[in-house]
Amino acid sequence: MSINFSSAIGRILAAGTVLAAGLACCLPARASAANPPANIPLTSVPAGCLAESTPTCESWAIGMLGAAHTYLGLAPYALPADFASLSADRQVLILSDLDRLAYGDPTISGLNAALTEAAGAGVTEAKDPRPPAAEAPWEGFGSDWASTPALVAYYLWMYDDGYPGPNADCTSPSAAGCWGHRHVILGEGLGLPQPVVMGVASGLSSAGRPGSALILSSHPGASVYYSWAQARAEGAGGESGSGEAPKEGGEKPTEGGEKPAEKPTEGGEKPAEKPTEGGEGPKQGGEQPLGGEEAETPCNKARGNGTTTSPGAHVHLVEELSTATHAHRFEASITVPALGTLRLTALNSSSCVALAGGHEFRGSGPASLRWSPGYHASFTVEKVGDSASLTLEVTKGSTTVLKLAGAPFAASAIETID
Repeated sequence: MSINFSSAIGRILAAGTVLAAGLACCLPARASAANPPANIPLTSVPAGCLAESTPTCESWAIGMLGAAHTYLGLAPYALPADFASLSADRQVLILSDLDRLAYGDPTISGLNAALTEAAGAGVTEAKDPRPPAAEAPWEGFGSDWASTPALVAYYLWMYDDGYPGPNADCTSPSAAGCWGHRHVILGEGLGLPQPVVMGVASGLSSAGRPGSALILSSHPGASVYYSWAQARAEGAGGESGSGEAPKEGGEKPTEGGEKPAEKPTEGGEKPAEKPTEGGEGPKQGGEQPLGGEEAETPCNKARGNGTTTSPGAHVHLVEELSTATHAHRFEASITVPALGTLRLTALNSSSCVALAGGHEFRGSGPASLRWSPGYHASFTVEKVGDSASLTLEVTKGSTTVLKLAGAPFAASAIETID
């Protein structure tokens, strides 16, 4: 079976750029409760992801993978601290086994050199890899291919493989090819006996185009050059004290490559001050009052990240905020509705107040959306005990682009407001 991703993803990229992916396997994939209820499409792809994996691409892709994982109600990926610097084959093995564990599927034993060489041939030839002659006989196989760097490919296979979407073999909700790439990664419907080993490669095809491929197969005597046990010892799954998972979003995922984080608003104009939802807007400029008599425990900063679980909205927030209005970072990747990345380019106003059992940080200011200036955002991040929520309003002129009220964070990683 062959599956091609085409124009639906190509729209996201520069004109003429198309992402494609393929799958081949020995047995038809079965439907699974592990399938997402709907596609979670990528709404933007940084320029650093178009030809090869770059630090910008790695950071952005890790953030998007983490957001999709938590959106489905799963715990954040417990990645080794050095995950972004690992080779593509080790990254894909770690992600695959963490996803298998999340759904109760048997883990992959490790990476096999003969299968990785076969995956490399798939990248070179821009097609699904097949089992190699080396170490034969192999007992069945499943394989995926994509014309993207490895982490973007993994996202497409796992989270954007259903209907309607770019999966050309998923032409209806009941088509047999829907979520086929995902089933290969999770080992569902393949019937491979243990131990299962993997090969992964990423690079350029013979035509000079980027690509990634993986292949899974089974062989009782297959050797591995990097095992799941080794990955766990290095921090995958939170098994090592030195392997804390990085925050979702990694090092500030940026949209569109190496652009600076701040851009002026159109014409240099600042939008008029707007009150935040649920109360009077804080005063403008400098360090702000900390809530007057209400603030028993003063606070002036907030930091962390989280993903909302509100119906009809999917917002992954990365923030580091201070009531000193020049010191802030507020970025929200908004995928439902498909708005892209929102960034506050400045804080015109801010306040931090104590609540019973927690704190609340508010702010507002000019913002960019998909690098286009001229927007205004007002937000409230509230953390009480172990729960946190986001209130957000995005406007452009008199038009409200997005409005959320008290959207809770799933498995919230909003670290602290103090």
